[in-house]
Amino acid sequence: MDNAFYGIANYDKPNYPNSNFNLKETVDALDKIGYDYFIVLAHIDDTNGLFTELRGRTQEDFIRQESFNRVLAVQKSANLENYNKLCQWLNRKSKIACVEGSDNAHGGIDAIGKGKVTYIKLGDFNFEALTFALTDSEYRVSPKDKPEIKNSYIKSIAFEGGLLEGTKIDFSPELNNLIGIRGSGKSSLLEVLRYVLGISLPVNAADPDYKNSLVTRSMGSGGKAIVTIVNKQNEEYRIEKLYGQKEDIYKNNILQPGISIDATGFNSPIYFGQKDLSNKGKDFEGDLIQRLIGTRLKAVQVKIEQKKREVENIISELKKLQNLNDLKKETDAQIQNSKHQLNFFKEKGIEDKLKQQTLFDSDISKLVQNESTVRSYLNELASVISNHDYFFNKKLLVQKLIKNYLKKQSQSFKN
Repeated sequence: MDNAFYGIANYDKPNYPNSNFNLKETVDALDKIGYDYFIVLAHIDDTNGLFTELRGRTQEDFIRQESFNRVLAVQKSANLENYNKLCQWLNRKSKIACVEGSDNAHGGIDAIGKGKVTYIKLGDFNFEALTFALTDSEYRVSPKDKPEIKNSYIKSIAFEGGLLEGTKIDFSPELNNLIGIRGSGKSSLLEVLRYVLGISLPVNAADPDYKNSLVTRSMGSGGKAIVTIVNKQNEEYRIEKLYGQKEDIYKNNILQPGISIDATGFNSPIYFGQKDLSNKGKDFEGDLIQRLIGTRLKAVQVKIEQKKREVENIISELKKLQNLNDLKKETDAQIQNSKHQLNFFKEKGIEDKLKQQTLFDSDISKLVQNESTVRSYLNELASVISNHDYFFNKKLLVQKLIKNYLKKQSQSFKN
């Protein structure tokens, strides 16, 4: 640093004068030191930035030189045309990263973290991870806006008792990798997660007895697993499960009695255990597709079933229409037969007899109806007599009243 700005006063204050070294000389000097590094090209659109200091062919040659490969990011890039031109000349697999920071050279170490920020996704907190993230800027660098996690995810798992007593593992909301030698507990961890989340083994799972035994061995008698999950609404739940017992679900450290994991809004993960993906058993492909799709096509499947029923109904109606001509001929024949019989009845005088029969039937129906009315009246009268016998001192008088009434009714039938 001293050599680069030797003899230059106030090099750490605006307007930041140029150093004694060009880019190639700077890279050569840094290479001699022997430490890994990368360069962030600052304020490229300002008056002393890349696109003002250099123009035309000189600018393109400067960017295409080998030393520029050490430049992994640019800062204060506000001109989209300049940025696209830079990416085109570099011709890298991923666009060069745009970053923002305090850019406060005269503030020193104390100024770091103040002002603008850039969010970077890292697999580990080291220089190599940061270098990799800048070379994959499309997926790992987010200037200004903090990335939001929109999917459900497992936040952590911890163990109390059992073989894994005191173990706690925090997970990324995105990709996680479990790396270990044979027998180090990778499968045990996955099977306990499956057990706590209530995911049943599929019917065609490989080695189901072995997988269930891993849960028994890991948790043991009285062992507890504690899994923290986050749903799509960014609500956090804690699931505590003792081996062989129903899980307890907490939200904001408050027990939610009686609810299941489905009620938390957490999208259950798709589970594939050890050897499951290499298991080429019966219906493996169909089961695999069904598990990957899950319930996402349920609404579409319901619509398909509705349309199938509609098509079946239409086909049934069409089949009925195909027999319409035969039905018409049959109906016409029945009408002709009925007309012929009617004419026969008229000729033989049967028509009048049928009318008389109809009248007789009507009279019979009327008599039956009147008889029912009389019987109902008599039953009601008997009930009144039974309940109020103190009004009726002479039995003969009652019988006489009844006989008179029946006589009148008989005369009305004759009329």
